[in-house]
Amino acid sequence: MKNFVKVVIGIMYSSVAFSATKGDANMTAGVSSDNGNIYKGLTADYKVESEGAFQTFNSSIDLEYSSAKNRPSVINGHQYLYSNTIFNSNTYHLLKLPTPFIVVESGIAYKQTGEVDLDGNKQFGWSAYVGPTFKRKIRSDIDLKIGISIGQQVINKTETRDQNSFVSLKKYFSHTASLLLAYQNECVDFEDKSKKEACNRLQQLTYMNKTSKTAYMITLGQSTSESDVENVYQVQYQYKTNLTDSILIKSGLEKITPRVALALLDDASSLTDVSTLETQSLVYDKKLTRFSMSVSAERKKYPLLKEELEYQLSAGYLLGINHCYSCSVIYEYQKNVKPVSNWASWMVGVTYPIKRHWNTLFSIRETTQEVGEKFHSLNFQLTYDGSAKILSR
Repeated sequence: MKNFVKVVIGIMYSSVAFSATKGDANMTAGVSSDNGNIYKGLTADYKVESEGAFQTFNSSIDLEYSSAKNRPSVINGHQYLYSNTIFNSNTYHLLKLPTPFIVVESGIAYKQTGEVDLDGNKQFGWSAYVGPTFKRKIRSDIDLKIGISIGQQVINKTETRDQNSFVSLKKYFSHTASLLLAYQNECVDFEDKSKKEACNRLQQLTYMNKTSKTAYMITLGQSTSESDVENVYQVQYQYKTNLTDSILIKSGLEKITPRVALALLDDASSLTDVSTLETQSLVYDKKLTRFSMSVSAERKKYPLLKEELEYQLSAGYLLGINHCYSCSVIYEYQKNVKPVSNWASWMVGVTYPIKRHWNTLFSIRETTQEVGEKFHSLNFQLTYDGSAKILSR
């Protein structure tokens, strides 16, 4: 047995050393003039991933900074609700055991959204989890998956521990249609013993069908929390009218698990206000050789809370002129109606490519806040859109 353990460790080490590791970086930097003041901002994200015979690893870091305190950010589209610093980090690891049917998944994440609570403090949190998953084909047309995990997190200054278990059975009728039966149980235990443990059991049946022109999914289920039983559903339909146009329609009532609910509350003493989420959305996309457009509308509604509405329109036109064949004119419009604050923003800009992976954007932006105050700015942004590089083998 000792020799076997040594062999396994040796193979795992070799897989790390000789597996392909790739990295991908993107960044933007910008300057804006707002009411006679100059603000600077930048964003950066870096992703690295590696896959070997016995394990898979990926990690990402996202950073956003703006010197515009209590002013619209240069980078994030004048979203006044955000502060000047955002930092997110995620790491995922999958360990493949000697048996091909069992893997061990683990992850850790840190999130600082830049949003502030009612006291003016920035919101942040971290989470970690680990657990095994069993996957196997019972037959060529039936997949079985069983998993458990334990985790710990701090969200909105509330520390909790959770246990999650799930079982799913997927039946394939053809290369286009399948049926999924799933059961999940999640319990969240508060570090503060004065708060009661929250558990949720969810069982769902999902039918999926996808063809060259259409794709739809129908989910029916039932969620149980203590003595409360709620019916849930999800309907999604996508249709490609032709090679250039597509429509996506979604509607559903889903159960918000206790862990997700914690992230939605400033005061995590009560989870009943966000026990379910009702959503409806409509997205229309059009892509031509030189013109592209996307229009979307989404509605979210939590029990006992006001609904959230979000509208977006983005369009771009490739100029294709002799002096700048790859230059584009772009337009974006966003409107958010939230329980805390409302805002609307539009932007008109021109992109100019410098060289491969490097582009510039000159734009005019306007943001209107809920109180009626308007912000105008002239902006210049430099963007680097990197491609994945092989770091090691």
